[in-house]
Amino acid sequence: MERNIRNRWIIGGLMAVLASGALTALTGCQMTQNGQTLPSPYYLDNQIQYFPAGNEFQFQGEVDRMKREQVNRQLSQEESLPQRR
Repeated sequence: MERNIRNRWIIGGLMAVLASGALTALTGCQMTQNGQTLPSPYYLDNQIQYFPAGNEFQFQGEVDRMKREQVNRQLSQEESLPQRR
């Protein structure tokens, strides 16, 4: 009886190992190695991702903000000056 239970555990363990090995071999996965994306078996069904070229200067938003602040500062200084008639 004890030997029969042990054999069932061994057979069950082997079946689990074989099933996980078969699932791993039969499923494809997309992965990245050394910066290169390797395709999955379903690469023809993947949606194409397009990233438009952006600004080469990384801080363009900050420069624009600084220019706006400078213009606002000049306008506020002009308003604070006494007006001539």
